[in-house]
Amino acid sequence: MRPIVPIPCLDLYKKARAGEICAFTGVDSVYEEPRQPDLTLHAGFESVEESTRRLLAFLFQKGILPHLPYPSPASQLILEEATLPVSEEEAKWIQILSLGWIDPLRGLMTEKQHRQCLHFGAIFDPVPTAIRTPIAVMTKSEVRQDRSLSLLFNGTVIATVSRPQVYRSGPDVLLGGDFSVTAATYSNPLVRSPFELRRELDAMKPDVVAALFLDSALDNTQAIRIDEARELLYRRGYGNAAVAVFVRDEAEFLRSEEVADPETTKPILFPVPTEDALLRARLAKAVGARVLFEKQAGNDIAVAPGLEDIEVLVLL
Repeated sequence: MRPIVPIPCLDLYKKARAGEICAFTGVDSVYEEPRQPDLTLHAGFESVEESTRRLLAFLFQKGILPHLPYPSPASQLILEEATLPVSEEEAKWIQILSLGWIDPLRGLMTEKQHRQCLHFGAIFDPVPTAIRTPIAVMTKSEVRQDRSLSLLFNGTVIATVSRPQVYRSGPDVLLGGDFSVTAATYSNPLVRSPFELRRELDAMKPDVVAALFLDSALDNTQAIRIDEARELLYRRGYGNAAVAVFVRDEAEFLRSEEVADPETTKPILFPVPTEDALLRARLAKAVGARVLFEKQAGNDIAVAPGLEDIEVLVLL
């Protein structure tokens, strides 16, 4: 090799190469360790091959690599599993379940759990009424209980059902079984976990939290009704009531955040078509009252198993 156009080495670079200028290239700067790294490779403690395998496995789990370039038990397991595409609505349910909103339900309801909810209104560990998601279009012969089933959204594995169970409930074919989510699971960053929301609600230091479900964005008129609900709670002995406003649509949730009073009202994005399931989840609710507008259903929630302490407020 020979240089086509020789470039003279300036005095500045000569001094840098001689080590006379500190921090000129940044090589000798103080190392700043990342606070929350996605992946840590232990150079000097593991071989180059091992670090490479870990990096490729990480990229595969994130959905960046379509498949692993080397055989491994994990990759073979995923490739050998049966797969089932799911819709965006079902992917949202998987995120809600994985965050712990429907605790202690750890996955999709099995047939036994489903029938207990239909007949008794609860499982022996209290959980919401049956989640009717017709996720499976397969026949029973296509799903084996001794073989894992991978759930795919947009061609990416977002969860794996370890012992799948397919059963009929009326006209629907339902899929049940506990699942584990992958690193590439469907994730909406606006959907918060129950732990995060309880921490934010606790920061308001309320003596009661009221739940309000809206089909549209929170507007000024509804904000006035929320003040009426807080006044009603005040007359019942609650001096500082916080209101958790559950909104299903993402755009309306963002508009609600602009209107809500941050000191008393907390908009929450809950993108699945249910509300009683949320209130029946003891881990998630942290709710002592339920606010209902006129003609809004839900009075029977006060007599649901395990929710006798929910106070129903009807605003006429």
